[in-house]
Parts: sequence; C-alpha cells; structure tokens
Amino acid sequence: MYLQFSINIKNVLAILRFSVNKSFAMLCFLTDLLHSSNVNGTG
Repeated sequence: MYLQFSINIKNVLAILRFSVNKSFAMLCFLTDLLHSSNVNGTG
C-alpha cells in the first residue's frame, strides 16, 4: 500500500516538473519574442 502511494507521488512530481519546465520554456520563448519585436519596432 505504502509503496504504491510513494510511486504515485513520484509520478505526480514528475508530471508537475514536466509541466513547469514546459511553461517556463514557453515563457522564455514569449519574452524573447516580445524583446525581439520591440528591438525591431524601435529600429
């Protein structure tokens, strides 16, 4: 029972870490996009 529970916790943590990494990468990408468009806009 306890073993199954700890396995579930590990899965949840892995999924959380994956989605956090994904959203962080998306955020960085959007920031880069904004920054480059600002630079292009100002000349």
